[in-house]
Amino acid sequence: MFYTLGGILAFLGGLGLIVATQASALGAAVGSGLVMSLILLTYSLGLFAPRRNNGNS
Repeated sequence: MFYTLGGILAFLGGLGLIVATQASALGAAVGSGLVMSLILLTYSLGLFAPRRNNGNS
């Protein structure tokens, strides 16, 4: 989960730095917050949990 979260946040932050306008920096901050919220929501729902194999194939 942390690789996914960190990678996406770093990408959005870098994109905001490349465009280098005040609006892009604000957009990157808001986008990072939204992405972080979505990833944490999916994590809390168990979507990042490894699947258990109980032998019923």
